[in-house]
Amino acid sequence: MHCRQIRLGPLSRDGVVALLAHELDPRVAHRLAPGAFAATGGNPLLVRALAEDWQASAGSAGREPPSSLVVGDRFAERVVNCLHRLEPEALALARAVAVRGEAPDRA
Repeated sequence: MHCRQIRLGPLSRDGVVALLAHELDPRVAHRLAPGAFAATGGNPLLVRALAEDWQASAGSAGREPPSSLVVGDRFAERVVNCLHRLEPEALALARAVAVRGEAPDRA
């Protein structure tokens, strides 16, 4: 069997809205999309994780659905998964940012 890996670019802002609208109520999707795009850069895996975190929070018994983006466990897990797919240097940089709390200055 012959396979070819195809790299896809990130979703556009409209693409993020469309993906969120597929997962959530369209009104909620439009409200969350700007923050989701900023947090994910259009990565579909991460956008879906934000939708799942929002749904989990909205489904909590006795709570009102959140009015803003929810960055929860699913998002954190998928970010870590994405980092482990990168070169070792990228993972090292992410670890340094996590420790410092900010990106180091470029030399």
